[in-house]
Amino acid sequence: MAKDYDNKRTVAQHMYITERRTAKEIALKLNIAQKTVGEWVKKYGWKELREAKAIAPAKRSENIEKIISGMAEKRIRLETDIVGEEAKPEPDPKRIEELRKEIAALDYAVANWNKSLASVKKENRLTLVQKLQVIEEVFKILMQFDYPLFLKTLDFQEHLVSVLSQPSTPAQ
Repeated sequence: MAKDYDNKRTVAQHMYITERRTAKEIALKLNIAQKTVGEWVKKYGWKELREAKAIAPAKRSENIEKIISGMAEKRIRLETDIVGEEAKPEPDPKRIEELRKEIAALDYAVANWNKSLASVKKENRLTLVQKLQVIEEVFKILMQFDYPLFLKTLDFQEHLVSVLSQPSTPAQ
């Protein structure tokens, strides 16, 4: 019974932090009291973990990339509007100039967002030494927690170090 309860708490934690579900949704899905989920959220600091995950570097990068993508789409629409205006029998030079100014402002904004994106990616890049230190700590804790499981991971540990030690190739 206690094991089942621990499993439900583990699933609830995943649903709350990673899937960003509400306590009510989790309670209904796992057939437990909403109050229990709320107590777990407070006791184990799930809210703080969820917020930290939401502002994690990968999420920040993803958000900035969405902003840049939206600006790029708007820029394409503006260029299309310019072409449409220029194709008219009597194009409106003021309208064309306004559209060009909007494009220039977007270009400037995109350049700034690109700088922010590069900065976020650079400041949150881990060195190989840092990665290896974290891995070593994780497996040290695993060894203390479940030695037989630790022994089963030795080949994986070696493989992981090998993979991380390879120079990364830029995405094509």
